[in-house]
Amino acid sequence: MVIGLDRLLSAFWPIWYLSRNDRFYFFPLFFGSALFPVFIERIAFKNMMSKPNVEKACTLGEVIGKSSSFVGLCCLMCIIVSVSFYTAVWARLKLDIRRGQHETVRCRQSIFRSLCIILSLQVCGWTLGQLIYAIVYMNSPLMHPLTRWYINSIVLAFLSLIAAMDVPVLYKTSRVYRDALKQTWPWKSITQCEERQKAPPAVVRIQSNSIVK
Repeated sequence: MVIGLDRLLSAFWPIWYLSRNDRFYFFPLFFGSALFPVFIERIAFKNMMSKPNVEKACTLGEVIGKSSSFVGLCCLMCIIVSVSFYTAVWARLKLDIRRGQHETVRCRQSIFRSLCIILSLQVCGWTLGQLIYAIVYMNSPLMHPLTRWYINSIVLAFLSLIAAMDVPVLYKTSRVYRDALKQTWPWKSITQCEERQKAPPAVVRIQSNSIVK
């Protein structure tokens, strides 16, 4: 949602956005991204302090207790707001293309396309996770607790894998991010080194006219 807000500002107010320093965006984006995890930690801490006799809690539902439905509703609202931000940016880019601003939109389209892929991965992963959770808890009286724990662990591992795919997706789908990564860490890949080793040696030709006796 925070990244969507950043793209929304850059699409609708580009002059104001580009005239600001990078530090102007870093702290609001950082604290905005950390606000929701801190909110979850506060609920978890408050719930665990109210139950000092609980020896262990393995899942997020056990940690946050009765607030799990409220946290799920907050996640759903964040996803809806994120989708609305990206939809607004997409409409703005289409409008700029109709106005003939192709060169200005081309770079932003590349970034927007990669971010849309990431958003779709997150939304699909969250939807699939909630669907599996709903099926598991609907049939929880019929399942063994260990079987339910295994299913929840597999779902959490799958969602974590989806969340870890953000950086590879950005690298593969956006040329702008690839160039920025290469400028930040100018390392050479193994394939480039192998191609350089396999390349035939350069032949230096010496003309006889250039030799002075």
